[in-house]
Amino acid sequence: MEAGLNGALAIWNLSLAGGIAALYVFDLGPNAPLTAFPWLIDGGLATAALIVTGAFFLTAAASLRTGYVSLWFSGVALLGLLGLLGLNAGLGLLDFLFGLADLPVALASAYIDRAVPVIWLLGMTHATLHYLVPRVAGQPLAWAGIGMLSFVTWLVTAPLAGLSALADPSIPFAITSIGIVATMLLLVPAALTVVNSVQTMQGRWTLVFSVGTAAFAIVALAFLFAGSLLESIGAVRGVQLFVGGTDWERGVFLWVAYGTFTFAALALAEHALPRLLRRAWGGGFLSGAQLWLTFGGATVAGLALMGGGMAEASLLAQGTAPDAIGDTLLAYRAIAFGGFGLVALAGLAFIVNLFLMYTSGERADYAVPGTSASAVAGH
Repeated sequence: MEAGLNGALAIWNLSLAGGIAALYVFDLGPNAPLTAFPWLIDGGLATAALIVTGAFFLTAAASLRTGYVSLWFSGVALLGLLGLLGLNAGLGLLDFLFGLADLPVALASAYIDRAVPVIWLLGMTHATLHYLVPRVAGQPLAWAGIGMLSFVTWLVTAPLAGLSALADPSIPFAITSIGIVATMLLLVPAALTVVNSVQTMQGRWTLVFSVGTAAFAIVALAFLFAGSLLESIGAVRGVQLFVGGTDWERGVFLWVAYGTFTFAALALAEHALPRLLRRAWGGGFLSGAQLWLTFGGATVAGLALMGGGMAEASLLAQGTAPDAIGDTLLAYRAIAFGGFGLVALAGLAFIVNLFLMYTSGERADYAVPGTSASAVAGH
């Protein structure tokens, strides 16, 4: 299985690199940015996702029925990613062979582009936070029922939220309305996860004020709630008509991707890498640099893009000339670019931290004899 996962990693990274390069060569056509890779590259991504999904279910199949809620979030997120990548690859292949009309390609592409963040990114964020917070706090999840309720509400709303992107006269407004309502309701699982995690941390709040897994997880929770709230506001019809198609949408997406998901991933790395490498490491200057650079960069870039989107919408409503709008947006985008630079520096700090952990960290044994690894977190 290890060889298969290594192969999946290589296929995924090579396909992703090739896809990004292809965006600068081939015309996007009717595709949305997240679905514009050539079908062959999408097939490579889908193949890698298939290998990882298969390995996950082979490993966790026996525990799914009675398993912890993180397994359910992870399993559905992986299946969702596999399905969306497979759908996109199949659509690209059909278009390559038979030359599909632009409208169905554009509609399917819009749905996939919207569904990937809410199914994959939010799904894995929920899974990671439900796993990490109890382990960091050293006590069980406060309310197992609330945890399962957050999973069920996300499971119902996330696939439907993609329908909100089908803004075309050929699509009945009732279908689009279902997607809009589902997008608003994504705030429910986010709020449930935040409340459950905060309650789980009771009596352990001192961990939040140190640089470590708990700090990363709490910031991820803050971005999860804020991003879901902004998504709900943006789904309101009047707001959508005002800021739709502007940098507002990119700013909200940035908070979901660079804020929510990235901080959850950094929290997982801070917790898991010392254990995988068996090193006594964590919570140092470089971890603090990752925390504050990512937080500052994601916050500044997201706010700049959202502010630029509102400014653009206002200028368009006033009938301002396109050149004047472009000049105004340049300042907002320059600030956002600076925010991206801070996040890039955080990535550099992560790489240096990983290198020093492996080369300089003292060996340590994290296994506690006679204690189940899952018992500490209550699962």
